[in-house]
Amino acid sequence: PLESPTPPRASELGNMAIEPIAKKYTELRYRLLPYNYTLTWQAREEGLPMMRPLWFHYPSDGTSMQIADQYLWGRDILIAPVYAKGVKERSLYLPPGDWYDFWTIEQYDGGKIITRAVDLETMPIYVRAGAIVPMDPIRQFADQPTDEPMEVTIYAGANGDFTLYEDDGTSMKYQQGVYSTTHFHWDDSESQLTIRALETGFPASRTQNMVIRLMPPNIVREVAFNGEALEVDLRQ
Repeated sequence: PLESPTPPRASELGNMAIEPIAKKYTELRYRLLPYNYTLTWQAREEGLPMMRPLWFHYPSDGTSMQIADQYLWGRDILIAPVYAKGVKERSLYLPPGDWYDFWTIEQYDGGKIITRAVDLETMPIYVRAGAIVPMDPIRQFADQPTDEPMEVTIYAGANGDFTLYEDDGTSMKYQQGVYSTTHFHWDDSESQLTIRALETGFPASRTQNMVIRLMPPNIVREVAFNGEALEVDLRQ
C-alpha cells in the first residue's frame, strides 16, 4: 500500500525564512501560465510532454543522453533542481547553444558542465538563446482579472519561434474551434519580432496589449496587437 505523505513539521509552518521563497515560486508559476498553457496544448495536439529529458531536443548530443537529474520544461527552459540539503553549489550541464541564467541573465556557452552557486532560495533555471517566453502579470488566482499587459521576453542570440495558445480556460468550446493561436517569430540578425494571428476563434475580436522585452540588453517596446500582422523593431 502507498504510504501517507509526511506532513510538514509544525515548527516549519509560518517559517519566515521559507514563506517568501514559497511566495516567489508561486508567483513565478502564475506568471508562466501562458507558457504552461501552451505546453498543455502541445501535449494534446502533438503528444509532447511538458517535462522533457534533455535528449528529447538534443538526441545527437551524447552528454544530454546521460543526464537524469535535469529536465527541459517545454522546449526553451532548463531546470536543474537541487536535491541535497544545505549545498552551496550545483553542477549542471547546458546542451549545445547559448543559454541565459533566468535570474541574472548571465550568458553561457552550452555543450559543457558549469557550476552554479545555490542557496535555499535559488533553483537553477536557464533559458536558451532564441527562446520567446510569454509571461502574465502576477495573479493571486488563475482567473483573477487584470488590466496589466502580457510580457513577451525574447532571449537574444539565435532566431526563434513560439506559438501561443489561448482559450476561455473553463469550457470545452476549444473542441469546436473556440481558441486562438498567435505565432511569434524572432529574427535575431535584424532584431525584429513578427507577430501573426493563426487561429482566431477566441475571442471573436480584441486588441491585446503586450510588453515586448529583448534580453539582453533589456530593450522594451509596448504594442497593441489586434490580429493584423505586426512587426516590432527591437534595435537599440
